[in-house]
Amino acid sequence: MRRICDDAAGANSTLCNRQDKENGNVYVRTNKITGTKYRVLISAGKHMNSVLSCIEWMKAHVPDYVTERRAMMNEKEKSNFYCFADTGTF
Repeated sequence: MRRICDDAAGANSTLCNRQDKENGNVYVRTNKITGTKYRVLISAGKHMNSVLSCIEWMKAHVPDYVTERRAMMNEKEKSNFYCFADTGTF
């Protein structure tokens, strides 16, 4: 991803590579002429850890969010998730 970012920004670009304990690593390449920024975000792992704790629920329900592009869960879905989190079953 960094190589793609470098190629897109071109030879006339500057690099800002910032590490943040909360957000992870942020790699930003800025084209000096156009000012266009190309970013690569590398997670600190917190999101992945939360996903792993409920991976089976995610496998069953996340495809709906991707296809429908919804921003929120309805009440039944919230209830199912929290029941699963407490017991490990639906």
